[in-house]
Amino acid sequence: MKRNIMIIIFLSMLSCRGAEKLTVCKYNILSWPRMDVAAFGCYLEKELNYRDKKFNCSLTDYSNQGDPCDRTEEYYEGPLFPEDKAGLVHGSIESIRIEYEHGDIREVHIEFKTNMLVRDIQKIFRLPEKAEDFPENVISIQYDENIYSKEKDPDPRYSKWLTITGFDHIGAGESDCD
Repeated sequence: MKRNIMIIIFLSMLSCRGAEKLTVCKYNILSWPRMDVAAFGCYLEKELNYRDKKFNCSLTDYSNQGDPCDRTEEYYEGPLFPEDKAGLVHGSIESIRIEYEHGDIREVHIEFKTNMLVRDIQKIFRLPEKAEDFPENVISIQYDENIYSKEKDPDPRYSKWLTITGFDHIGAGESDCD
C-alpha cells in the first residue's frame, strides 16, 4: 500500500512538470527574422521603450555598407537586445540574442529561465510545428541547440533554447575574399 502511494505521488509529480498556466506572448517573434536593422531598432523603441544610440526611429535611409571580407563590423551591425527587456517579451525568457548580417536579422536566439516543454514553447510563441508551415521569412526553428550545456534536459520533449533562423550565414568563408 505504502509503495503504491509513493508511485502515485511520483507519477503526479511527473505529470505536473511544466503544468503552469501558459501566457501567450503578445509579440510576434516570428516576424523578427529578416527584419531590417533600422526597422528592428524602431520596433525596440516603440514596443519595448528601448532607444538604441544608432538604430532607432530617427534613423532614415539606412543602407548597410559592410561586407563579409573587409568591412565586417558594419556587415554584422545591429542593435543589441537590451538584457533588461528580455523578460518583457515573455516572462519565461532569460535572454535574447540577435545576429545580423548585411543589414537584416539573420537569427534570433532565446534562452529560457528553465527547461520548458517544446509544445509549450510552440503555444506561447505561436510557432508552427512543421517546416512547411513556416512563414516566408523563416527557414528553421530549432530547440535545444546548445548541446554542450550542462543544463540540457535529457528529455527531448524539453528545451531551454529556441533559435529562429531567417537565412543561412554568409560570411568570409562563403564569399570570395582575397
